[in-house]
Amino acid sequence: MKDPTNLGAYTATMAATDVSEYSREQLTEEHLHRLAAIARAEVATFFQRNPHLDEYRDAYLMTALTQGAALHYASGGKHRVKDLDIHSFFVRLDPHRTQLRRARRVIDFGGSEHGLHPDDVKLGFQGRHVDGIFRLVDTARKGDEPVLAVQHYLRNSTTPTAFHLRQKAVVALDPLELFGKLVWFNRNAPLDPVWDE
Repeated sequence: MKDPTNLGAYTATMAATDVSEYSREQLTEEHLHRLAAIARAEVATFFQRNPHLDEYRDAYLMTALTQGAALHYASGGKHRVKDLDIHSFFVRLDPHRTQLRRARRVIDFGGSEHGLHPDDVKLGFQGRHVDGIFRLVDTARKGDEPVLAVQHYLRNSTTPTAFHLRQKAVVALDPLELFGKLVWFNRNAPLDPVWDE
């Protein structure tokens, strides 16, 4: 590891109230369990508020940690965490529907050793924010095995989302039987320059 004392943004051990652009603290299984609980609540609340989309309950594939935080976890803590992106993947049942939920939801992760991003302070959050995103998978069918369906989507879909997600990593959070499974890991993804590769 390079000498972190030469980098002002690096904090060896963050407190829950520390504010910084990035956290380099480890993402643990406990953090993943907290994210899984947030994910389950998001999906449940969505269907309570949108009973007209009830058919998509059976089209649910999984929710996963994605982007930089997933790469940080998959690489054994050799990247960094700016925020916590979670994608909930659903089979696209209606070819005319391009999205299930238009906007991403921004959720407070709560206090943790990952501290807060400066934007989270402005939001009045206690911890780093979680971006909750719903994604329709255009390459899957109902009944497909979830991990294989998401992997196939990442490899073959031409959507901008699939392109961006396959650049880093995807770690399953929910359903429970998939918890912690490494769905995707781009081993060529650039890591945080603080660490020797």
